[in-house]
Amino acid sequence: MTQQLIDDLLELITLWLEDLEEIRANGYQTDKLIAQLEKRAGDVESGILGLEENIKQIDADIQKVLSCKSKAKDEKYLKIS
Repeated sequence: MTQQLIDDLLELITLWLEDLEEIRANGYQTDKLIAQLEKRAGDVESGILGLEENIKQIDADIQKVLSCKSKAKDEKYLKIS
């Protein structure tokens, strides 16, 4: 091997090592971003579950009001009759 060929190989290996280091750094950053997204997804899921519970409670309250209204209407009808 000539000195030029050795120098070219060393330069190429150095570039590859720099590329590998960049890939590793990007991989770390990607992992960090994925972890943040997973946390946000978990927060959104918790929020949605809370909203579902609120909707169920509101629905139950509406049913109570409608039931009371219906009973009051029936009692009024019975008093008139």
